[in-house]
Amino acid sequence: MSIQPDTTTAPTNEQLAAELQQLRERVDDLEATVEEQQNVIEQKDDRISELEEQLDEVADEQDRKHARFDAATDLNDDRLNELMARELEKGAHLPAGIVVEFDLPIKEGRLEKIQKDSGEYYRLPESEDPLARGGSTNLAHADLLPIQQLAQMDDEMLDRTAKTKGDYLAAKLWQARDSEIDNPWKNGCKGVRAYIDASEMKHWIRRELGRGAVDDAYAKKLVSRTIGAMKDLTKDRIKVDKTKSGRSGVTSKERRVKIMEGTEIPGETSHDRNEEETVGVHE
Repeated sequence: MSIQPDTTTAPTNEQLAAELQQLRERVDDLEATVEEQQNVIEQKDDRISELEEQLDEVADEQDRKHARFDAATDLNDDRLNELMARELEKGAHLPAGIVVEFDLPIKEGRLEKIQKDSGEYYRLPESEDPLARGGSTNLAHADLLPIQQLAQMDDEMLDRTAKTKGDYLAAKLWQARDSEIDNPWKNGCKGVRAYIDASEMKHWIRRELGRGAVDDAYAKKLVSRTIGAMKDLTKDRIKVDKTKSGRSGVTSKERRVKIMEGTEIPGETSHDRNEEETVGVHE
C-alpha cells in the first residue's frame, strides 16, 4: 500500500498570529462600542433622573396651588353660604340651583323648597320675598290646609291616604269646586263665596260613588260624615248652618255648608272665584 501525501497546508504561526490580532482588534472595537453605548445610556439615565426631579417639583407646586385653591374655595363657599343664609332670614327666595341645602348655616328642617312661575326656590317657611323674584309662589304642600293637600292627590293616592270615607268624600267635594263636569257648589252672595246644601251633597255622593252602590239612607249618613270631615280638614274654615228649603209645597230646614268671603284659605282670595250673585239664594 502506498501512502498518499497530505495535500492540506497547515497554517503557519505567522498566519495564526495575524488572525489572533484581527480578533483582538475586533474585540477592542466591540468593547469601545459597548462602552460608548453605556455612556449614552448613563447620560439618558441622568437626564431621566433630572426630568423626574423636575416633575416631582412641578407636582409639589401643583399640590401647593391646589391646596391654596381649595382653601380659598372653601372660604368663599362659607362666605357665600353665610350671605345666602342671611338673605333667607330676611325673607329672600333663592333659586334652588344655587343652594346646597345642607351647607347653609340654618337650623335643620327650616329650609323649604317651593315652586314659583320661573322654577324651584328655597325659602324659610312662610316668608314672602320682598323683591317678588321668580314670579308668584305656588304654595308649598305644608302651607295648604289638610283638605287642600288631599284634594291635590289623584284618586289612587287619595284612596290610600284618606283615613275615613268622610275624609275621602270631603276631599273629592273640595276638588269638585273646580270641576267643569260635576260641580255641586253654587256661587253665593252677601258674604258667601260658595255653598252647598245637604240635599245636593247627598245626590252628589250617590253620583260619585255610584247610585247602585249607595242607597238614599246610607248617602244621608255619608253627608253627615263628609260635613264633619270638612270641618276638621279645613280647620273650621267652613260654616255650617240651617237654611229653609221648600219642595213640593213642604218647607223644611236642612244644613248648608258655606265658604265665607274673607275666610283665609291658602292660595285663594275672593277674586279667584266668580262673585256674581246667584238669584234665589236664601241665608
